[in-house]
Amino acid sequence: MKTKLFNLTIVALILGVFWNYFTLHRPITEVLIDPETAKQIEIRVHYQWLFNVNNIVLDLRRVSPEIKAARMTRLLVDVSKQLRNKSFSYLVLAYDGDSKFMLDGRYVRDLADSPQSLLSVMSTMPPKVLNLEGNPVFKGASYSGLSIAEELDDVDQFHSLWYGGSR
Repeated sequence: MKTKLFNLTIVALILGVFWNYFTLHRPITEVLIDPETAKQIEIRVHYQWLFNVNNIVLDLRRVSPEIKAARMTRLLVDVSKQLRNKSFSYLVLAYDGDSKFMLDGRYVRDLADSPQSLLSVMSTMPPKVLNLEGNPVFKGASYSGLSIAEELDDVDQFHSLWYGGSR
């Protein structure tokens, strides 16, 4: 009985890995990661815990120090375009397997169709960043009227805390 349960568990895990690979990881990385970018950024995209379709994880495994916040923000916008037709609650932002932040799924889908410039997306994204409990992380989320310098400080802090990057 234990052997059957063990074998069934192994089969379920293998199927989960293939399902994640073919439904999320491969389609997104094939579109987003060109050979030059692949030398600088390694990402994995999967459902949380392989089977939780409510949360999609964008896991940065390797980020070159030459990559700046603007490039990573562009990557998030590009990922949102690939996920626009998927139904999910949160996009979990992770680094090397360690979940750091979340973005609301509706915000991610809206970002895909946003006409905003990259600078505008960069400055308005930090207030949308949530901790793993679902609470806003940055002060811009609690009050408006931040100066552009304060908004860009939040951008730097967000990228630094997520993967160690900077503007």
